[in-house]
Amino acid sequence: MEFLERNPDVSHIQLKLKHSRIENMRRNIFGPGVAFVLIFPLIGLAAIICSLVDGRKRLSLLVNGVFTQGAHTDKEATQTKIGGKTVYKVWFEYTDLKGELQKAFTKTTRQETIDGKGFEPLFYNSQKSSQIVALRDLASGTVTLDDRGQVSSCGIIAVLKALWPPLLGLAITATCFVIYHYVS
Repeated sequence: MEFLERNPDVSHIQLKLKHSRIENMRRNIFGPGVAFVLIFPLIGLAAIICSLVDGRKRLSLLVNGVFTQGAHTDKEATQTKIGGKTVYKVWFEYTDLKGELQKAFTKTTRQETIDGKGFEPLFYNSQKSSQIVALRDLASGTVTLDDRGQVSSCGIIAVLKALWPPLLGLAITATCFVIYHYVS
């Protein structure tokens, strides 16, 4: 700046220095088209939010859940398929703790739940009687009931079956960290 003050004949350079850029080049590092990359984290965020909402319902069912027997009354196919199997909305009637007859549905792909005759073991939310889940749909059949009707523990093998994906991810991450920082 002192140079420009001492040499007024080059003061026109001052304007060019403030806005110096190469001709025909953009000013930003990335253009607006790069914003499409944000779609992927947004999809992940939507999946996380859906999982949290579903998990909250299941947690409420676990805390306030009551075991009962429900009679299969109706089923209807939905437009959803999981693993090539149609998801069905299955209706059950059951009697709650107050002795009132309730009708609620659960969604499932399991044929033994859909085509069952007689009564089906269910859990319903005592705070919200429309939330039910069939015992067969809990944890892929690893949940069983003991003689008193209480949910029995599933054992270490079932826990390891459920935890292998995150444990594998942690092992791969730790291996890559060790190789990057200590081997190379």
